[in-house]
Amino acid sequence: MLLKELMKEAGFSQYRLAVESGVPHATLSGLLTGKTKIERCESGTLYKLAKTLGVSMEILVEDGIRRTERKIV
Repeated sequence: MLLKELMKEAGFSQYRLAVESGVPHATLSGLLTGKTKIERCESGTLYKLAKTLGVSMEILVEDGIRRTERKIV
């Protein structure tokens, strides 16, 4: 999953990303375990994560959309 890779590259633990981004720990946990699909997140959540990780919102969403499309085909 891209989010885990971005966290690793930036040196963020799950806890640190939750605190620094302002995204609730439960929301972040759902995204990392796959329980919550990133393409279904609110724009505010995506913005906070993208800004904290130093990437664009599109990068986060496109990866999730590609994964969903692969499962449908």
